[in-house]
Amino acid sequence: KGVLALADMPRLAEQLFDSTGDVRYAVRGYLTDQGEPALAIRITGSVKLRCERCLERLQFGLQLERELVLVSGADEFQPRDGEDDLVDIIPAAPRLDLQALLEEEVMLGLPMAPRHAEGECRAPDAASDGEERPVSAFAALARLKQ
Repeated sequence: KGVLALADMPRLAEQLFDSTGDVRYAVRGYLTDQGEPALAIRITGSVKLRCERCLERLQFGLQLERELVLVSGADEFQPRDGEDDLVDIIPAAPRLDLQALLEEEVMLGLPMAPRHAEGECRAPDAASDGEERPVSAFAALARLKQ
């Protein structure tokens, strides 16, 4: 268990609005029913993303739970009858970089195109010259046509 500062995750920081704050994590090792080593990972917290619509800050809550099976080689892991064939596997190593693994899991848990809920984005109200600007390119074309 522990707390990891967002500022300590440089690859993740590139995707964030700002890297203030932290995430909490818990990692538990266990053996699967087939005797393979595995990790149960839980990550909670909140990150600040940039909204794709308005480019403003978007608070995004993290509630991630993953199970990863550790294998020496990807060819070694063969799902058994009745077992989910979408089991996540990672290569086993004598020394696991937990911080890098957690950073990857957080990155995988982020939305591809973060956006505020409909109607929550702050669009520019008016131009500095007092004239209202269209929100989309299609609206701009419609205005030119008139």
